[in-house]
Amino acid sequence: DEVEAGLKKKAVGGTLGMLDEASYGLIVSGGFDDAAYEQELQTVAARLALEPDALLPKTATLDIDDRALPSNKLQQALGHSRGVFLGEIKDDTTLTSLSGVVDGIDHNRRLIETALKEYNYRVSARSISDIAADISLAVLQQGKVNLEGRIRQPDEILVMPDHPDLALLHDIAQLDELVRVRMRKPEHERAIPEYYQLCRSTLIQEKFFENLEAILQKYGEQPTSVGFRLMGLPPVKRGGLHWISLNRLADLGHPIWIDRLGDAVVAPKALGCVKGGFVEMPVELMRKLAGHFDGKDLMEKLIGTWGDLGVGVLSCDLPDYEMKTLAHEIGIKIAVEDSA
Repeated sequence: DEVEAGLKKKAVGGTLGMLDEASYGLIVSGGFDDAAYEQELQTVAARLALEPDALLPKTATLDIDDRALPSNKLQQALGHSRGVFLGEIKDDTTLTSLSGVVDGIDHNRRLIETALKEYNYRVSARSISDIAADISLAVLQQGKVNLEGRIRQPDEILVMPDHPDLALLHDIAQLDELVRVRMRKPEHERAIPEYYQLCRSTLIQEKFFENLEAILQKYGEQPTSVGFRLMGLPPVKRGGLHWISLNRLADLGHPIWIDRLGDAVVAPKALGCVKGGFVEMPVELMRKLAGHFDGKDLMEKLIGTWGDLGVGVLSCDLPDYEMKTLAHEIGIKIAVEDSA
């Protein structure tokens, strides 16, 4: 709250907006005082007894030219810029103006749309294994498309939740492909459930449920065999459309995989939809808690709480050997095969 108040204090003649839980966007007409902004954060750090560099900001500046932008385009451009800034979106071009970002988004949308129309897509499988028992528990399927000769996930070049129409088109095409191929596998392979990585904006669209039902009926597949990995959902305590839809999927019999690890201690009774599925230990959360004096103990307790709820805790895309060792030490016994 103090950080936000400090930002607003310096946003004279400008508009401050929260992009996520740790990022802010500031639109100003010019003359923003970077030095005063940094000094304000240092004052806040001192009040909170933090290290002087604890709140040092990472910043980037975008020009807004005279081109008028609809509010939805502006929101998409801000979200995309944030993704590039944080390294979540791979973009080789330098971000200089907001309208330039909009043009880039339109280009990337056309690439994905063309790949889907020309059937240049596939689901990419990764094994989910019990490390101790050395057995496969499930498979993670991630939808990828051919983008100018490179097989990539669309969210590598676009913030897919900001484009629900395209996300739905992509997810339905990939789900159909997943189930079609799955039905051709030997029976012993089909006994292992497959989790499809679903965009959270697709989850809350009624057309998704209609198409999902049609796909399962077309191929004669059971809901219990097709699970869904949902990343970046809002906190369960907040509720809302995402959690209503998640419970709807669970009621249909689909296994669920989320990354809201800390929610087990906040609202355990609301997490029944994840029973029998997985919860993922986010890499950044693991890194943050590992640096805390009682972080390991807290992670072990969280893992135990999820286990009591009948949910497996797994690790995915850990960046190095040190993090993988930490995962083993705190009791994470399920891991996703490293991405190729």
